[in-house]
Amino acid sequence: MKQQKEWRAFKTDKRIKLGIWGLGRGMSFYKTCNSLNIDVVAGCDFNKHMRDRFVKDVPGAFVTKDADEFLAQDFDAVLLATFCVSHAEDAIKCLHAGK
Repeated sequence: MKQQKEWRAFKTDKRIKLGIWGLGRGMSFYKTCNSLNIDVVAGCDFNKHMRDRFVKDVPGAFVTKDADEFLAQDFDAVLLATFCVSHAEDAIKCLHAGK
């Protein structure tokens, strides 16, 4: 059986640790992450239902409703899927956190 090629994000052999901020739309990208060299390790959403679903779908990952607590976690990049009106402010927070 032919082995499926793993696609790489950012042309690196390193596994990239990703946090998803905004677990409604953000989770639609989760399955794509599984076919790349990306491990989803954290999630953030103000909606408890979304956090509960994330815990079920991504066992072992950190999840919170607090953005500062989320950004303090050890991951390389953020998939930002919050409401459009807050993208700029949230992106600046991510950059200040080194993500």
